[in-house]
Amino acid sequence: MVLTNFAPDPVFDLPAWRGQRQATFRFDLMNAVTGQSMGTIHPLRTGSITHDVSRMTKRQLSIGLGVADVAAINPIQERIRVFMVLPDGQEYPLGVFMFTATTEAVFTSGNLGDYTLSDEMFLVDQQISEAIGRPEGDPNISTVPSLLRRTLEGLPIRYVADASSFTTDQSWGIGTTRGQILEQLALAGDWFSPWFNNTGLMKFIRAFEPADQIPDFDWDAGFQVLRSGITKTTNILTIPDRFIITGNAPTASTDFNGDPVSTGSVAIVGSYDVPSSFPYSRLNRGFSIVSTQSMAVYSTGQANAVARNIGIREAVYETLNISTAPDPRHDSYNVVHWQGGNWLELSWSMALIEGGEMQHVLRRAYRDGNP
Repeated sequence: MVLTNFAPDPVFDLPAWRGQRQATFRFDLMNAVTGQSMGTIHPLRTGSITHDVSRMTKRQLSIGLGVADVAAINPIQERIRVFMVLPDGQEYPLGVFMFTATTEAVFTSGNLGDYTLSDEMFLVDQQISEAIGRPEGDPNISTVPSLLRRTLEGLPIRYVADASSFTTDQSWGIGTTRGQILEQLALAGDWFSPWFNNTGLMKFIRAFEPADQIPDFDWDAGFQVLRSGITKTTNILTIPDRFIITGNAPTASTDFNGDPVSTGSVAIVGSYDVPSSFPYSRLNRGFSIVSTQSMAVYSTGQANAVARNIGIREAVYETLNISTAPDPRHDSYNVVHWQGGNWLELSWSMALIEGGEMQHVLRRAYRDGNP
């Protein structure tokens, strides 16, 4: 057993002495405008939640509703909070969702509905009506956190971001979606792509090497992994081993303290190379596959950090598809220890019924070329 961020849980880790467990799911309805609780709904037994870090809107809920619930809900104003509930009363939140697509089958006895809901990134990822960034002719540049605050200002959400001292002069015009802005700010600030977590809080966390992290879960210690259906894939033949960021600082720019950062157009280049001991490194492959992007960066240190961030996001040696029993502790960018190595969780899908399966897509993490 290895040290983990989550303490061992005899319910969810399914140790050898536990042969079964029991849990239910609850769907609370709330008015997003007033905050008033509107009671609970009771979806048909076909619901599921998916979470995928490759999407701007990471989390989606699919449910079917019977006649009474279809008649009772207001999809425009109302949100659904999902919980897993254990027999002892413990509750685990699984996200806050807003309606984004509805289909109703019409019958004389009433309507049945199939609904797709997304987390609150749906309301964030809309087009902006005012430009964001440095006004034309203004020589000052902004910190990434200050631009993040401006981008999210006035929205009915909560967010938290890890500290970042990086700056940028990026600007976005009317009509740009906030999702595009947030993704670019996440790269400039050395954050992973943002997401809404299980409690409905938007998070920005600094990029990290999964192999160097204390894992959240130890699947080697319990019996929650289902034996059938395990598959592995790899893109080792085509994955880049060198990541380069290029940029040019504008003339006579100043940082957020008012100090000049350049007196002319200065070429800035940063790079990140995977360690030579990695199986897809230049040393082992015999040649280099390069991925280059151009961004507004203001120092070699920032360019190196952004290149490393992209390298961490894209570097895949082995991808694992695996199933477990439903576990509500999973959120985003979790690190899982399995078969002696660390894996970064890229996505998961949970059937909202006890006895159903939870599918995971994991990425192999390396330290000095070893799993």
